[in-house]
Amino acid sequence: MGAVISQATYPPFIFSLIIGVPSMILYMIEIFVLIVHSSNFRSAFFRLFIARFIVIWKYLLPLSILVTYLAPLTCTVPILTYEYGVRLQNDNVTFTLFITPRQDRTYIQSSYVAAVSGLLFGIICGLLNIITILLYRKSRNAQEYMSAAKLAQQKVESRLTIYAIITFIAQLSMAAYYILIYVASWLFQSEFNFFLSIANQLCWLHDICVIAIPSWFLLWASSKVKEHVFSTFLPSSWIKPDVTLFTPSHHTSGHT
Repeated sequence: MGAVISQATYPPFIFSLIIGVPSMILYMIEIFVLIVHSSNFRSAFFRLFIARFIVIWKYLLPLSILVTYLAPLTCTVPILTYEYGVRLQNDNVTFTLFITPRQDRTYIQSSYVAAVSGLLFGIICGLLNIITILLYRKSRNAQEYMSAAKLAQQKVESRLTIYAIITFIAQLSMAAYYILIYVASWLFQSEFNFFLSIANQLCWLHDICVIAIPSWFLLWASSKVKEHVFSTFLPSSWIKPDVTLFTPSHHTSGHT
C-alpha cells in the first residue's frame, strides 16, 4: 500500500490545487479587506501590526524581524550545495526528485529542526490556548447580567475563540506532520517508499491547515469580514448584513 501511495503523486497535488488556489485567493482578499478597511476592525483580534501598539516592541521589533528572516536561512541556504537526482519509479513513467547531502560537508538537519520546533511551539501555544480559554470562561461567568449589545459582543467573541482554537489545531497538525516526517526518515531509512508515502502528503495537508482552514473559517467567525469580501464581487443590494453580530455604534470597539 505504501508503495502505491508513494508513486501516486498526482492525487495529492490535484487535491492541493483544487483546495489551495481558491483558499489562497480568499486569504489575500481578506488581508486586503483588513488593511483597506482597518478603521472598521477595531478589535484587537484583527490587528495585523500589533507591534505598533506595544511600547516594548519599539526596541524588540528590529530584532524579531532579523531572527524571523535570518534563522531559517541556516537550514535553507545549504540546500544550494546538495546533490540532486531523479529516481524512476516501477512503472517506468513517473519519477521522484530527491536531494542528497554532499559527504564532504556538514549540514544542519532541517527535518530535525522542524520536528523539535514543532514539538516545542506546539506545547507552548497549547498551554497559551488553554490559559486563554480558562480566563475567557472565568470572565464570562463573572458577568451575571448582560445587555443585548453585550450578548451580541459575547457571540462574536465566542466565534472568534472557536476560530482561534480551530486554527491552532490546524497548525498543530502541521507540527505533528513534521515530527512524523523526521520519525519516518529516522526509523524507516530502508523503506524509501514508505517515507515517500508520507512526504507526498505535504502539499494538500499544508494547503488545508495553513491556508484553507484560516481563510474559510474567518468568513464564518466574522460577519463584517464576510460582508466586505462579498461586496468585492457582489452588488451591495444583494448583501444582507447579519445585524445580530454587531454592537451599536457607541460600542464600535467591538465590531468584527
